[in-house]
Amino acid sequence: MPRVPDSVEALVEQIQASRKYRMISPDTIRDLLLQELPKHKQRKAGIAAARKKLHQVAAHYLGEIDFTAAERSLQAAFADGSDARVREACREILSGHASSRERLDELAATYQRVFAALGGPPQSLLDLACALHPLGWRWMGLPRSAPYHAYDLDARVVSLVNLYFRLEGVGPGAVLQDVLCSPPREEADVALLLKMYHCLESRRRGAGWEMVQAVRTPHVVISFPRRNLTGRQREILEFHAPELTAKATAQGWACQRVDLPDEAFLIVTKG
Repeated sequence: MPRVPDSVEALVEQIQASRKYRMISPDTIRDLLLQELPKHKQRKAGIAAARKKLHQVAAHYLGEIDFTAAERSLQAAFADGSDARVREACREILSGHASSRERLDELAATYQRVFAALGGPPQSLLDLACALHPLGWRWMGLPRSAPYHAYDLDARVVSLVNLYFRLEGVGPGAVLQDVLCSPPREEADVALLLKMYHCLESRRRGAGWEMVQAVRTPHVVISFPRRNLTGRQREILEFHAPELTAKATAQGWACQRVDLPDEAFLIVTKG
């Protein structure tokens, strides 16, 4: 790997020192700076472009979640001990995130449909760029013994997910890892790339497909939102599906589609 200039490392430290981005993986900040700086003659313009992209990558879909309140809510729910209280706390937290909120009304149905297409619930799982998705574990129908690996570029997300996993007795847990910069090395039955393929592609052309290839699982579940954040109909899948399917076919891999009202899934089966 080429050595990163000290000037770029200084910029990484400078950006991460800001309150807005102090919880973001330095790998993400570095990657965006290395992409954007060479595109601009003026260094200042390159930094501004990197910051703009960083906001799109790290903040756009997260919303205004009170992580401290979310942790307290989970702890209180598990102390209460009832399944209904834990589910209520998880649903409330999930409702604070744009992506997971769209799935709330049909959580159980979503996993039933997707896992049925795979022949049943997986025995091990990778959740790529997970955000708050792991808090839907009680609706997934997974065995408690199934290893659940989660990855996210926001340390606040990682901390909250790990608290939930500890309380739930599920593991191994979440790690602070930008999967685009460092694809997971763990092996599992299934990888979830939910509402993130198109985000990776917008970050760097071809990055979504690189992730599908790199992940060490026989199945990759990719999903696309049907609407944008303002609620407008948006068939993102129709834009990405032809190329994605063509690439999978060229590899000799199978693709199957699962359609739900607010989310469309494309399942790639390798081999």
